[in-house]
Amino acid sequence: MLLACQRVQRNDRSPDADFILDGEDGTSTVAMVAITGPEGRSVVSNMATKTQVLSLYRMLLRESKQFPSYNYRTYALQRIKDAFRANRRIEDPEMVAKLAEEGHKTLALIKRQVNM
Repeated sequence: MLLACQRVQRNDRSPDADFILDGEDGTSTVAMVAITGPEGRSVVSNMATKTQVLSLYRMLLRESKQFPSYNYRTYALQRIKDAFRANRRIEDPEMVAKLAEEGHKTLALIKRQVNM
């Protein structure tokens, strides 16, 4: 599966010559190949989702550390870690999106509580 194909001038070549296809007109074509997983889904989109989820996790932890009360702080940190551990094997994109939305709502709630 071809993700992107871009025409570039020959002097703009990147050092990754494996992805350069030379043309007769003095330009080169840069091709990026998508890798698909066992279910046929793109691994590239899964990596982007994984990066977004990890970013959400870090933001939740960082914001929870701002609670002034030790009890609230440790409770929030433990709940976040437990929730992410419990859902770490979920691969369904719709379920991941739903859980990420729930995580963003929780982040907004924590931000409101910390800034009171």
